[in-house]
Amino acid sequence: MKTGLLNRILLLSGITLSACQKTIIHPSDFTRSHIESIKEVTLCNSDSDCGPYSYCGSSIDESNVIEKDTGSVKFVKGIKNKYCVYMDFLCPEDEKANCYYVDEIYKYSYDSSFKPIIDTCLKEQVDNGTCKTKKCETNEDCFSGSCYSNTCVTTTPLYKCEQFDLRTMTDVSSRFDCGKIDNMKCKEDDECSNFCRDGYCIFRREDEGKSFFEIVKHAFSLCSEIIISVLVVVVLIVIVYGFISILNKLGGGKKQEKKNKKD
Repeated sequence: MKTGLLNRILLLSGITLSACQKTIIHPSDFTRSHIESIKEVTLCNSDSDCGPYSYCGSSIDESNVIEKDTGSVKFVKGIKNKYCVYMDFLCPEDEKANCYYVDEIYKYSYDSSFKPIIDTCLKEQVDNGTCKTKKCETNEDCFSGSCYSNTCVTTTPLYKCEQFDLRTMTDVSSRFDCGKIDNMKCKEDDECSNFCRDGYCIFRREDEGKSFFEIVKHAFSLCSEIIISVLVVVVLIVIVYGFISILNKLGGGKKQEKKNKKD
């Protein structure tokens, strides 16, 4: 009886844990080579007007793309149009292998219950202590399929394909930018989904993307350091000047005493 009750509790706990773990990526039929070949912009009124792995989203001002290569789209002059927005994709190195699409519901969240772990390091980075992901227990915990020293690692580059924001583009001949994810080896920025620094892809350059408040705070910090340094120098000058003045006075007093004695 007790064993049966224990089994039921464990089963219920497993089901609850499974239900609480949100799957952030799902398999797709798209390959990286296919994603990079997508050029056409599709206008829409609802999600049903869009194809797989896309939804009816952001508005686009026709003035940004008028007379550009946008497939069969007919823009209405002077108004904003909704267009089909694609999901982001995560892809393996093989351009002909199927990619995974990222669930938009969880895309901008930092919920620790997401599975699998997307962040990935190289084994060499783990060994020298320069990279670490959320703790993994098994290979299944990682998008890369490999858990090493409780960190998700890969031996081959992984790629992220993210569509350009058409609202700010003047040329929409290409819909997607596919680049290596953070921590992959690189030689220049064009290889990465973000930036290449010191041979590895990173999220952002130093000071890149900082808010106005962060910039002001940083500037104020620098100004404070400069002001403090100047004050220290001024104080030292005052002290030295005061010390010299005291010595001069003492020296002058002794000379006067000698003169008085002679008189």
